[in-house]
Amino acid sequence: MPSDPPTLRALRWCARLLGASLVGLMLLIAAGEGLPRADQLGTREWILFAALTAIAAGHLRLWLREGAGAMLGLAGYALFLGVQGNPLSPRLAFVHLLAVPSVLALAAARWARIRRTAASGPARPSAAAPGNPACTPPGTTRDPGSTGSGPSPT
Repeated sequence: MPSDPPTLRALRWCARLLGASLVGLMLLIAAGEGLPRADQLGTREWILFAALTAIAAGHLRLWLREGAGAMLGLAGYALFLGVQGNPLSPRLAFVHLLAVPSVLALAAARWARIRRTAASGPARPSAAAPGNPACTPPGTTRDPGSTGSGPSPT
């Protein structure tokens, strides 16, 4: 949005560019190392591959819908850590780096949502809210202490 503060725009662009760069790096690593044959992979490796694919798809999704992309990326990150085991292992430093764009995008999406909510003004009560005179049938009154089981006759 053009009315977004520069910090919010910078946060979005950092998430997008870092995410795209990391996806490019993942593709370079895959091309350089080569992918193993499918029959050589066990269930655990397939799950890790799916988690990395979810992270990469989330980073690419940041360009269109930052909240959805961030959630997809963080879901893949959580899946990877859940299967891999020890999250404090130094071998997982690159995987932790993969979570940064999703965290930045989630912060930007949350900040933008808060700004939109604040700009729309205070919430108005629903027309169907209990105690609303517009919902009370003519000739009856609503007891303020009632549980809403029905109007009390006058």
